Amino acid sequence: MEKLAQVIAVMNQKGGVGKSTTTMALAEAFTEKGKKTLLIDCDPTNSTSTKATVCKVPSQITGALLEDLMYCAANGKSMAHDLEAAIRHTKQGIDVIPTSRALNGVVLGLNGRMDDMKFMCLKKIVSELRDRYDYILLDAGPDLSILTSNIMAASDRIIPVTQAQDLSEQGVMELLQTITDVRKAINPKLVIQGMLIVMVDNRSKGSKKEAERIEEKYSKMGMKVFNTKIPRAIDAERYAAKARLPISSDPKGKVAEAYRMFAEEVLEG
Repeated sequence: MEKLAQVIAVMNQKGGVGKSTTTMALAEAFTEKGKKTLLIDCDPTNSTSTKATVCKVPSQITGALLEDLMYCAANGKSMAHDLEAAIRHTKQGIDVIPTSRALNGVVLGLNGRMDDMKFMCLKKIVSELRDRYDYILLDAGPDLSILTSNIMAASDRIIPVTQAQDLSEQGVMELLQTITDVRKAINPKLVIQGMLIVMVDNRSKGSKKEAERIEEKYSKMGMKVFNTKIPRAIDAERYAAKARLPISSDPKGKVAEAYRMFAEEVLEG
């Protein structure tokens, strides 16, 4: 039997906590290890696709996008042509399906549906691609919506990401309740692989203590917290601001090395 891709969603209800950076770093690290990887940008909050820009995708966001595939899936239309057009092949070896703000319109249309298909559109798209890849990574937006339910329905594993600060961690608690609801109603096999703590300032006792507090809290709840903690680095923040890939921007930097170690933990399952 042919092995199908593992589908991993990187999530937090709060924005600006490092989800996109983490998703792109995982894609880079997996690709470095020879894993065929697809990154699907499920975040319509960017007016242009950061993931497409960052990976130097030819033509960037022209042509078919995720919203075109979601529309086809929702309305029972063939997506074969759009599917091939939507996959951008990058120089780094990472494949990307970008999106734009127009995805919000498709999601709005799904809200009005009364059938379960409104939750399964992304899963239908992913099922067409699972035999092509080792890993499919879903970069989720900062909300809890019907699109979030689609992401969870399509996923095998969820990786919540939080910064070592209270406000970021609050978004994780809201996310956990949604995961519980989706397990009951849509995807009983969905698992939380582990929480990743990012932006830990190792020069600050307060930041390190907060990371320790978060790890202790969620470990007591029975959730795995990854051993790797992503350090804060000014250079890395500059790369993110300029929409550059986290690892290839500074391959020997401490952030790149930390993300490689994190990827190893993810691959171990």
